[in-house]
Amino acid sequence: MVPGTGPRLRLDLKHRLEQRLRLAPQVIQSIEILQMPALELNQYVRQQMLDNPLLEWAEPQPGEGDSEELREQLEHEERMSELEDERTDREFEHLEELAEYFERMEEEQRGFGGRSALFGEGDPKQAAMQNTARAPTLHEYLIRQLALLELDRETRRVAEEIIYSVDEDGYFHEDVETLAAGCGVDRGTAEAALKAVQSLEPPGVGARDVVECLLLQAGDAPEHEFERRLIRHHLGDISLNRLPGIVRETGEDMERVNEAVEFIRHLNPRPGALISGEPAPVVKPDVVIERVDGEYVVRVEETTLPALRMSHMYQELLSLAKKDRRLHDYLRRKYEAARRLISAVEQRRLTLYRITDQIAQMQRDFLERGIDYLRPLKMRDVADGLGVHVSTVSRAIADKWVQTPGGVFPLRFFFTGGLRARDGRARSTRSIKDRIRRMVESEDPHEPMSDDDIAERLAEQGFSVARRTVAKYRKQLGIASSRQRKRY
Repeated sequence: MVPGTGPRLRLDLKHRLEQRLRLAPQVIQSIEILQMPALELNQYVRQQMLDNPLLEWAEPQPGEGDSEELREQLEHEERMSELEDERTDREFEHLEELAEYFERMEEEQRGFGGRSALFGEGDPKQAAMQNTARAPTLHEYLIRQLALLELDRETRRVAEEIIYSVDEDGYFHEDVETLAAGCGVDRGTAEAALKAVQSLEPPGVGARDVVECLLLQAGDAPEHEFERRLIRHHLGDISLNRLPGIVRETGEDMERVNEAVEFIRHLNPRPGALISGEPAPVVKPDVVIERVDGEYVVRVEETTLPALRMSHMYQELLSLAKKDRRLHDYLRRKYEAARRLISAVEQRRLTLYRITDQIAQMQRDFLERGIDYLRPLKMRDVADGLGVHVSTVSRAIADKWVQTPGGVFPLRFFFTGGLRARDGRARSTRSIKDRIRRMVESEDPHEPMSDDDIAERLAEQGFSVARRTVAKYRKQLGIASSRQRKRY
């Protein structure tokens, strides 16, 4: 190769002009607050109040006619006003120290990346903040029971290994040989440990399959021998409701088979879920729709989140701190953060109010007459009616609940597709599903309706719904087929 003719690397500086769309921090905060349900927003605001001394709850205003409360409130404000001047000087001195403290803590947070910089590893304040009540996990629940059993050291060690290996449904999926080899014990010790775990509550925990799980729950009582036989040999027939076949193979009459099947259906194939299941979420309505003088009035629920305001004392200190540049800058940053938070919370309240009010207008028939009159509604319809983007509606209704005269519903409940009835009225798919559910609940269990029968009944009521659509809705409702619903 001729010198100088090979590939060469070269660095160049070039200017390039481009446009990028970036969301400002306050816009991001507004979007996040809009999506928060009431309880989550309450926790978020309280955390912000801990970090920002310029935020405080606004005192509730006395209602009309509350003359005694109003008088006491005015007297209280007068006393507070008398004390404010002398307290301001003391607070100003304290605030100078506070500003330096917060700045130091902010630097530590940036250096160590999180709240851990504020408190030491073993700090009791940190422990108190994180000490929230919670239910024990399945593993903790079983370990506590195991501690009460009289076991030798090796058996207890293997039993603990089993407990920490069970899944969330309570099943242990390894065989005894593998368990013994993994723990370095003989088969007898492994079997004793497994038997100890299977003796714990809830019944059925530690089973290796569903048959063993149900057998553990059925127990050893002689009167349940027939039930245990069905569990071992006819569980598939029971799941498919093939009871006549069980009668032919076992020689028992239908009454006895029905009695045994009913007993088995009350057993729990997922015992661990009784302990390890997630607790039901606390439903706190974010907004309320009330009927007042024949009209539906919307009210954003604010009992868990009183109004925010700037602290009057710190606003005055902001003007007094002009001589101290560092303190003035600190208060200015906190002031701007507080102002943005108050604005975002108020914007959330207004947006939630407008969207719910629009829903109340569009779903008035449902509010007055029930689910059969829930009309099909899309987010686009509400967005167009309010002149906002559909994503705003989607974020605002996320995880939000509304209290109506007919019950408490998630706001997403009101957005559904639909069908058009013969009378020309559009009905939501939710109302069609509710009709199917009521039909099944009122049917003769010895002659359950097929999907074709349900489709014909809906047609008689003015709804043209195909059989396959009925089957789809039935499955979404968790309703078994007519063959599985049949009672003999």
